[in-house]
Amino acid sequence: MKISKLSQPCAACLCTILIPVLLTSTYAWNLPPITNNGKFPRMRRKHVSSSSSSSASPSASSSTSTSPKSTSSLLQQVLPLQLRTSSIGNKLRLQQGARNNNLEVGWPPTISAKRRNRRRRRRRRPAKWHRARRHPPEEATEVYTGGSGTVYQRYFVNFFINVSLTEVYEILASVTVKDVRDFGRFGYSAVVEASESEVDNIRVSNSHSVNFTEQDAYAGANCETHVASSSYRWGLDRIDHPDIVTADDETLSINNNGTGVDVYVLDTGIAKNHMDFDDGSGVNRVISLCYDAWESVANCGGVNDSADDHGHGTHIAGLVGSLTWGVAKRVTLISVKVLDSNNTGTVNDVIGGIDWVKQQYAARGRPAVAIMALNTGIQVTLNNAVTSMYDEGIVPVVAAGNNGGDACFYSPASTPEAIVVGALTSTDTLTSFTNGGNCTGIYAPGEAIGSSYYRSPDLAQFLVMQGSSQAAAFVAGTVAVLIADNVGQNETGGDFVEAIKTALYDLSALGKITGYVPHNRLLQVPRDTC
Repeated sequence: MKISKLSQPCAACLCTILIPVLLTSTYAWNLPPITNNGKFPRMRRKHVSSSSSSSASPSASSSTSTSPKSTSSLLQQVLPLQLRTSSIGNKLRLQQGARNNNLEVGWPPTISAKRRNRRRRRRRRPAKWHRARRHPPEEATEVYTGGSGTVYQRYFVNFFINVSLTEVYEILASVTVKDVRDFGRFGYSAVVEASESEVDNIRVSNSHSVNFTEQDAYAGANCETHVASSSYRWGLDRIDHPDIVTADDETLSINNNGTGVDVYVLDTGIAKNHMDFDDGSGVNRVISLCYDAWESVANCGGVNDSADDHGHGTHIAGLVGSLTWGVAKRVTLISVKVLDSNNTGTVNDVIGGIDWVKQQYAARGRPAVAIMALNTGIQVTLNNAVTSMYDEGIVPVVAAGNNGGDACFYSPASTPEAIVVGALTSTDTLTSFTNGGNCTGIYAPGEAIGSSYYRSPDLAQFLVMQGSSQAAAFVAGTVAVLIADNVGQNETGGDFVEAIKTALYDLSALGKITGYVPHNRLLQVPRDTC
């Protein structure tokens, strides 16, 4: 092939173009016409037969020569194009000089249509799609709704700290006010019965006074129940020694029995007449002071005040302080019935119980622990109520929940000031159901746990349950023992609670839980005097 008529620089350029063409002499690129507003359709490679009348090339075994006619024809197609190497593999990009006429061909052929479409789908997905699912609203005046079902036309209207009680009632004059509660550092929280539009109007027209509004929701305890006739006391046995083998001695070694401490059980009630709740001399340690979210206070006065009609509350109270199953065997148990016979209630019922606990705490003048083995979706009002107990000096212990996820997405487990408890198996691993994450501060036994049975006050039977509720009960009993051991006795309010939390966490066994756990703390009771 002669190129003598071309100048030297042009010859070099022509060689650059012809090299890939000559190496594939049995193939030619079939360039289609420009369509779709100047854009090329996808390029396809066409085999050129050796017997074609338009080609003077020899058989396929010879790939080093091409007839002048076929080469000239091909060059007429290739010359107007600029050839440059792409950065993606061996792909070559042919870019025509004409405006907006971009063409990509593969060398070898281009990426498949399926892979290309898959890439396009990923690019089209909105950038904020993941964030929208994972993070709650940040607007202070938004209406939040719980994740466990909402209560029709009942809302919490939460005010800023500088709003007086008189102003609260003036702002809410157009709706029915069921109750107003003082949450201390968070200001007043009112419970109203109104439509969503009425609540929205109040929030918008009083944005300088209303912090946020939130719809009431249903809450419930988390548990699985089985009536059993064999011993399930391994939980007590596990929490008195860091080593799992040494702890397995069928005894509980502990400093004291929690005398002088009140534990408020916000649950389904407590079977007051159960024999396992006496003080060892026949005197009962359960107090029912007529707080019952499900019955009229006028019904109080008998042995069934705030009575348990489900079993969960009695089971929890048994792990806190019963003679057979409990950690603190002389603690005073106070029934606060906020859940019904179906083990469910509303956030308003729970907050009402919290408000009542604060009143009783002030009247009795004794150190106190409040256990809430229940959960619902994120409810800021409920979290604020729990924090208000913390500010008073009541130690809040809550269950992480049994959703198998992150406790930070549930209430009251997402309350930073609370002691949040997850559940463990007998082999020091997380149970399949427990919530965890950064909001869970400590773990305790929570699988196949035996305790007091509300239908068997004579101790003939006991009940086996499992859940983070049971784990929280072990922690609540341990907290009562720490208080009776004079931990934090010189502190008040939130400082007292922080002293208890520090002692509890320092006492725990670190790194004993199998797997990745953000706060790898296994509950241990104080036993230095044993």
